[in-house]
Amino acid sequence: ALQLCYYRSSGLPFVPKHLKHLRYLDLSGNCHIKALPEEICIMYNLQTLNLSGCESLSGLPKDMKYMTGLRHLYTDGCLSLKCMPPNLGWLTSLQTLTYFVVGCSSGCSSIGELRHMNLRGQLQLCHLENVTEADITMGNHGGKKDLTQLSFAWKNDCSEVDFHEKVLDAFTPNRGLQILLVDSYRSIRFPTWMTNLSVMQDLVKLSLVSCTMCDRLPQLWQLPALQVLYLERMDRLHCLCIGDGGTLTSSTFPKLRELVLLDLKILNGWWEVKGRHGHQLLFPLLEELSIGRCNKLTNLPEPPMLGQSSSCNDNMARSAFPALKKLMLHGLKSLSKWGKKEEICGEQSTFPLLEEANIIDCPELSTLPEAPRLRVLAFPEDRPLIWLSMARYMTAFSNARLKIAPYSPSHVQCSIQQVDGKGKWNHRSSHSTMELCGSYFFHTSWKYFVNLSYLEIISCDELMYWPLKELQCLVSLNRLTVHCCNNLIGSAKILEELVSEGNQLLPCLEFLKIKSCPNLVEIFSLPPSLKELYIERCSKLESYGVSRVLKVRVFMLNTQMT
Repeated sequence: ALQLCYYRSSGLPFVPKHLKHLRYLDLSGNCHIKALPEEICIMYNLQTLNLSGCESLSGLPKDMKYMTGLRHLYTDGCLSLKCMPPNLGWLTSLQTLTYFVVGCSSGCSSIGELRHMNLRGQLQLCHLENVTEADITMGNHGGKKDLTQLSFAWKNDCSEVDFHEKVLDAFTPNRGLQILLVDSYRSIRFPTWMTNLSVMQDLVKLSLVSCTMCDRLPQLWQLPALQVLYLERMDRLHCLCIGDGGTLTSSTFPKLRELVLLDLKILNGWWEVKGRHGHQLLFPLLEELSIGRCNKLTNLPEPPMLGQSSSCNDNMARSAFPALKKLMLHGLKSLSKWGKKEEICGEQSTFPLLEEANIIDCPELSTLPEAPRLRVLAFPEDRPLIWLSMARYMTAFSNARLKIAPYSPSHVQCSIQQVDGKGKWNHRSSHSTMELCGSYFFHTSWKYFVNLSYLEIISCDELMYWPLKELQCLVSLNRLTVHCCNNLIGSAKILEELVSEGNQLLPCLEFLKIKSCPNLVEIFSLPPSLKELYIERCSKLESYGVSRVLKVRVFMLNTQMT
């Protein structure tokens, strides 16, 4: 065996004739190799040749057909390959061929060379636009193969619409297929084997990209093992599930854990049966949902009706996404509803287990979802209505980080303390991060931040005076850091008088750090609890009000006090 790692030359540092008895050669990851020497074909005993990730490799030796002992040829990641060497079908012992490029010249192997190979594992077929009618009339190329992963990709194809379907039909796989990837498919319908549940019953992942002519999907919701579904740039797809009859809610997507929907221009519904549209759909195990640039989509699916009893809990599934943990919504111009039904029997959580939500450029959304376990939240900065609906989460914040930088969205990162089984705050439990985006941070009520223990304000040029009224609400704040607030001057006299009439400002504050605030003249009145004060690069600072502070350590760098 020989493994050559991170070799920086375009050639090989060995002479093939000296390695005639070598059985295993690993050249994977060597992105500088542009070609293999023709002499490598005399290594008749070689059984495994690993070229994975050789990005610059443009071709394989033309006499590879004589390497009859070869069993495993790994070519995935060889993105510069233009074609496969001729007569590759002579390698009848070949069991693994991970990446096959269909060439357009006479000196290349056609996909017909694969017909008698007993391949297994992974097979990627690229540049299928070069397939000819003669290639696909030879019969089924996939029947003798124990393939677990199949990938089909076209590029710059102008062939007739139905020809793509014929190409896929020529590769009808056996049972056992787990991963199927299809890119730039141009036929209106998918091949019959993709609608055959016996062929697709073991499928775990399905990716359909740029299938721009297809207006409906196979019955994917019935696949018993499907866990990942990725759909992108399917311009004619208007509904996720389209059936001819029966119900879609009894066993829809039973194992699906990740769903990605991107650039589906006319997607406007979730299911359709015999022309009847609906929005009720159940994803019982889905953990990650990402939807981007689907401008016609108006709502997420509603929880389906599950029974006929009079009890609300029996009739209605509590959520269409009972297991969802991560949600990403981006560029949904028409989305206005979360899909939750208003029930007389009481409020139910839209996302009972949701921990992270990222909501960007969804202008019609005015509220946040019902998500009692939400830990990470990001949304646009110009949405005051969403800030109002966020109030139910704010009382749980323990850490916050605010960053308002020029030409970029503002970012607030907050942590939430866990709640124990009795509904009490568990201050000893681990913290998880909540991220918020929005300049309305200073325009919302700070009374919700009663449990906040750490606040960091960075690059906030809109801040001219210490927000004393807001800081007065932070009764649990322990650490405060202020960085690069260029316009911060000090305390407005009127606000300072109003605050002085009330309770002590920041009664639990122990650490205060102020850095790079060039126009800062004074610091607010500091509490007796303060133990450490750190000031750096605040050249105009005149006073820092520690006369009443006992046992405080003061650190000052590049700051001149008058």
